[in-house]
Amino acid sequence: MKDLLNIGYKIRKKNLKIQEYAGLDLIPCNDFSFYDHVLDIFFYWNLFQNIIL
Repeated sequence: MKDLLNIGYKIRKKNLKIQEYAGLDLIPCNDFSFYDHVLDIFFYWNLFQNIIL
């Protein structure tokens, strides 16, 4: 799971840099999702701890 979180961090950082270089004064939020709303809910509610891989 650490790998997934690290990849998500890198994608968000890259997106912010692109927006910064484009000259945006207001940075939009929620421009990244891990996959879809289901996976986001799993992270939000910390449900991965209950799954045996």
